[in-house]
Amino acid sequence: MIKRPVKYIPALLASCSIAGIGSLGVAAETDYLLMDRDGAEQSFWLNVSATLDEQTSPDDALDVSSKSDTVNRDTDGKEENLLSTDSLVARVLAENAQVTFSELQKQVTAEKVNYEQGVYQTEFFSNLKYDDAHVPRSAGEKLSESTNAPNKQILDESNTTLNVGVRQMLKSGGELTASYSAAEKNNNIIPSSADPSVRDSEFTTALNLQLTQPLLQGRGNVAVESRIRRASLEVDIADAQHRQQLLRLVSQSLSSYWQLYKATRFLDIRDLAVLNGEKMAENIAKRVRSGKEPESALVDAQSELLKRRATRNSARQALNEISYQISTLMNSDARNLGRVHYLLESKPNRAPFVLTESFEDYYQRVLAIWPNATILRQNIAIQDEEIKVAENSNLPKLDLELGYTSNDLSKSFEAGNVFDAEYPSWYVGVNFSMPIGENRRALAQKTMASLKQEQHIADLQAVEVSLKNDLRARLFQVNMAYQEMNNLEENIRILENLYNAEVRKFNVGYGDLKDIYIREDALNLERQRYVDGLVKYELAKVSLALADGSLLNKYLP
Repeated sequence: MIKRPVKYIPALLASCSIAGIGSLGVAAETDYLLMDRDGAEQSFWLNVSATLDEQTSPDDALDVSSKSDTVNRDTDGKEENLLSTDSLVARVLAENAQVTFSELQKQVTAEKVNYEQGVYQTEFFSNLKYDDAHVPRSAGEKLSESTNAPNKQILDESNTTLNVGVRQMLKSGGELTASYSAAEKNNNIIPSSADPSVRDSEFTTALNLQLTQPLLQGRGNVAVESRIRRASLEVDIADAQHRQQLLRLVSQSLSSYWQLYKATRFLDIRDLAVLNGEKMAENIAKRVRSGKEPESALVDAQSELLKRRATRNSARQALNEISYQISTLMNSDARNLGRVHYLLESKPNRAPFVLTESFEDYYQRVLAIWPNATILRQNIAIQDEEIKVAENSNLPKLDLELGYTSNDLSKSFEAGNVFDAEYPSWYVGVNFSMPIGENRRALAQKTMASLKQEQHIADLQAVEVSLKNDLRARLFQVNMAYQEMNNLEENIRILENLYNAEVRKFNVGYGDLKDIYIREDALNLERQRYVDGLVKYELAKVSLALADGSLLNKYLP
């Protein structure tokens, strides 16, 4: 290769700092920041040679501080929003429509318990009835009356009846009713006078107690109690589904945040690559005008600049897409997302993940709180209730009925006489019924419940196996992502050394400009891969926290 008599300093590297790329400082010796293995920052000093030519000062050749707005993207007129993982998750949990729907569903399910328990609410009842009759009397009615009554051919009668009482469903399955009744009868038969125009009244009052108690089917109110227990189990299911929904949203929020972090860092790298290309094109133009480079070198520099601008536009589009996704998560109408600029506060945590307990203990602890397993356990319990109802429905119906009444009859209304219990009456009886042959409905109900229970048991066993394997896979993923991140960091050091060597070769006249482009692009690509490795490690930890349910421990009580 022909030795070049003139030293040349290439433009800045496209990405100087992975941890703090937006705050790039430039000097003759540029500080590139990476993170060491324990999370602390360490510096790499890249010695940059002097100037493009002897007439250009080092400050002119390397001064990009005046273009820092280009590097960090012009934020004039934009709404700058601070965003961290905690603030994003809090906003999503407070504003997301899916969370609102899930919380309302929990309330709906909780009200179902109140609805089913309402069966035991004491019921008050009353009825008032009035009837009037003007009908001819039959021969039998005439003969059954007093000596004067047979002379009356017409029955002229009116009745007023009032019943009030309370009714209570019992947990034993029975029903207890206590009521008070009063009736006024007014007709032309009651008086002893033979004058049909004369009417008189009599009053009857009664205190009634009635009890109906199932002895076989319905004893213990199995159907009602089962519905109440099922409603309570459905509350647990709704709560587990709510937690499941929150887990997904928190995981999605954190994943979106780290995708936004990656898109932002990628755009930073692309911005600096464009700035580098612009500086390179300016310097090549000066060399062409001074006759130190052919015009083809300027064409190459301009072509490289156009490619870098196109790549930057792609990075901007990726940032725009993930920003819209975050706005959707926060239930925010981002009408002019181009005016919004997120300032990311949370940085990747490079500390290694350490499991502080045995895997079996870890698995059992996760299984006990895992929403899918909880839902299936409650579904199995619900089918247990269905089986109990079916077994009870298969019994014959045998109901005991008891009744007691205290009566009073008088010419005037005396409400309190009924409590004297001077004229009691009572009854006792049983009612029996059963299907002829086997009870097909009850047997079918029990069979269906048993089959559904077997389905849920099989699903639970599959969930247990799947969860154990998923935890193993997520732990392995975290470990591999951590190793990949560290390997990429080591490779960046190697590529930086290769780039510096290429710069030194060019400065002493043995290098080629295209080789510097190649080395720079390789280094920029590796820095992007390193950012991707950082994000991949964070996403792996998010996936593990989603798998073991620990995400909610941090963001929910």
